[in-house]
Amino acid sequence: MPAHKFLFGSYDLLVNHYRRYSKEDLASKLNKAGFTIEGINYHNKLSAFGWFVNAKVFKKKSFSKFQLNIVNILVPLIDFLDSVIPFDFGLSVICIAKKIGT
Repeated sequence: MPAHKFLFGSYDLLVNHYRRYSKEDLASKLNKAGFTIEGINYHNKLSAFGWFVNAKVFKKKSFSKFQLNIVNILVPLIDFLDSVIPFDFGLSVICIAKKIGT
């Protein structure tokens, strides 16, 4: 799910995001819907900076092919950095949840 409300910008509209979530928001919604949270974390810490600059500062309306190629090349580095950067932040929040009673 898209993370951090302050990151909501032009790119979110481009990819049909309607909202962004904190871990607490997502966990609360899932709990109210009858799920228990088994794990929840932010991911893609490095890309959040680029998303913010492009979508909020420059208000870009499209992804450049160059930027997409760079991100694709950097995916292994981005994944590694997610595992070693200590702060609780990222472009996305990923949750593993189980329906209560199943």
